[in-house]
Order: sequence, then C-alpha cells, then structure tokens
Amino acid sequence: MSDYPYLDVLKRYYQGCSTGDVVLMKSAFTPNVVHYFPLRDPVRGADALAAHWLDLHQRLGATWAIDRTVVQGNEAVMEWTMRFTPRGAAHPVLWRGVDWCVFHEGRISEIRAFYHHPIEPRVPSELKDFPYRQRGYPIL
Repeated sequence: MSDYPYLDVLKRYYQGCSTGDVVLMKSAFTPNVVHYFPLRDPVRGADALAAHWLDLHQRLGATWAIDRTVVQGNEAVMEWTMRFTPRGAAHPVLWRGVDWCVFHEGRISEIRAFYHHPIEPRVPSELKDFPYRQRGYPIL
C-alpha cells in the first residue's frame, strides 16, 4: 500500500492526530494548508490545524483510522472513522466521514471534510467559506 503516492503522508497526518503529535501532523502539511468544514470556519495554516486536532484529541480522546483511500494525480480521497467520547457520555461513539486532500510538493495543502455528525445530525453538506463559484462548482 505504501507504493501509492501520498499514502505515507496521510498515515503520518492521522497518526499525529490520534496521538497528539504536533510535529508529526505538521510534517504532513504545507505551511499554508487550509482545512474546510461544513459547520465551522476553515482552519488556515499548519500551526493552527495541528493545534485544532491536538485540542480535539486532548478534550475528547479522539483517535482516527483511515478506512479506504483513492489517489489520483495530486489528490487523495479517504474514508475515515473517528472514535471519541462525547462530553458527559459514558461510552465512545464513532464518527465517519470523507476527506478530500490536495497535495503540493508532497504535502497536504487543502482538506475538504464531508461527514454526518453523530451528535448533531443537521450539519449542512456545504463547506463553509469554500470558493465553490471560483472553482466552477454548480451554485444556486
């Protein structure tokens, strides 16, 4: 599996998120990486993104697994599962989703997350502040 471009980078990213290893996470990102989400503002920059995942790991005990990955050109799409224990809950839950990653010079420069939130099912499917019009996506 490691002969596929970018797979090792994705593994480093998710291992860093699951262990709270900021240096490992940042080794997978370009300095100006942008992560788009459906519900919240994008996280911009390697330092801010690593801090975001460290916070989630520390607060909720969040860990991630890469379930499936498809790589084509400078992009990769992967299904993931996040395990965490919601605040006040006695047992962990699983959160599943897909990340669309764009690479630049061998590192992740953009991530677009798509998911069904296990706690808040009314999360919209559109990415907040994503430049749909500028990139030629259909819009209303």
